[in-house]
Amino acid sequence: MNIWISSNIKSKNHFAVHAAAGLLGIVFTAVILIAFGSIVTIHCSESKETILLLLCLTVTALVIFLGLRLGWHLQCYAVVFFKNNDGQLFVTDVRQSVHYGRGLTGYIAASEAVQRKLDMLLQYVKTSSQPPHTAFEIISVKKLTEHSRHYTLVCHIRRGNTEKRETYRFDKHTENAQSLIYLLESKTQSCIP
Repeated sequence: MNIWISSNIKSKNHFAVHAAAGLLGIVFTAVILIAFGSIVTIHCSESKETILLLLCLTVTALVIFLGLRLGWHLQCYAVVFFKNNDGQLFVTDVRQSVHYGRGLTGYIAASEAVQRKLDMLLQYVKTSSQPPHTAFEIISVKKLTEHSRHYTLVCHIRRGNTEKRETYRFDKHTENAQSLIYLLESKTQSCIP
């Protein structure tokens, strides 16, 4: 069985550190902007309400944008592809098999659980010839887009009776990425428009 996983995870798995550092970076950025905006508001004699409204909207938009970027970045680390001995291609996002709790502690605990599951997955693959039960078979590829640091894959997947369309992002630093790209592009030709 072949496996494609981010080289950042395969060499040293620091998923939880990346997740916690990213979240703390977002919080720190929001706090700095709020502090700066508060200082500006204190020293401004007119239109304090307008400045506070703009500050609130700016910080909210920035936190949402950075949160999305962090999620996409972490997905690149958590997506794993498999090709079994029959030539079927499978994908799994390890984050989907973990329950996220509430608050910061729940987020950090879930990130540690993802890190443990990635480690267990690497051990499982060494001894098994079949992908894990959490993996979906890739039926066809709708779109494969290259970006500066990652690829975006839109595909139709199936597991049992469940069939759906899903979007995955995977790291450009995935080992043997070109062979994976070749397999995904061959699935594009079998895609129904």
